[in-house]
Amino acid sequence: MAYLTGQVAFENGQTNARNTEDDKKISAHYESMFKQSSFKTMDGKTVKLSDVKAPVVILNFWASWCKPCLAEFGSIEKMKKKFTDDQVLFLGINTDSEEQIKSIKKTVKKFSLTFPIVADKESKVVDDYKIEAIPVSIIFANGKVIEVSNKQKDFDSGEAIELFKKYL
Repeated sequence: MAYLTGQVAFENGQTNARNTEDDKKISAHYESMFKQSSFKTMDGKTVKLSDVKAPVVILNFWASWCKPCLAEFGSIEKMKKKFTDDQVLFLGINTDSEEQIKSIKKTVKKFSLTFPIVADKESKVVDDYKIEAIPVSIIFANGKVIEVSNKQKDFDSGEAIELFKKYL
C-alpha cells in the first residue's frame, strides 16, 4: 500500500512538472505571437500589439453562442471604467463562424460593449494562438504573459484589478 501511495505521488509530481513545462512553452508561444500580431478591429482600426502603449493587454477569445463568454461581459465593462485604453487594452477576438458580423453587432448592442472587437473570420487568430476552447483570456504585461484564463473570468474582481494595477 505504501508503495502504491508513493507511486501515485510520484506520478502526480511528474504530471505537475510536465504541466509547468507545457505552461512555459505555451507562454513562450503567446509572447512570440504578441510580438508579431496585428489585428483589424470591427471599426476599421489596425492594432499592432508590439506598438500598443498600454502596459497591460488582454486578448479575450469569445463567441456569441458561448454562455460563459457572454457572462464575462459585465465584469469586462466594469473593469474598463476603471482603466483607460492606455493602461489596460482589452481586445475581444470573436470566433463565430456563421453570420459573424451580424452576431457580433447583435452581441455588442445587447451587452453595450465598448471594447474593440476583431472578427476572426477564418479562425486565423485562433489557429495562430492555438486556442482549443473558449472563453480564453491571455493577459500580457509589457508583452509577457502574466495569466492565461481558460474559463469564465471576473475581470472586475479585486484580485484582477490588483493584478492590472501592479503593472501600471
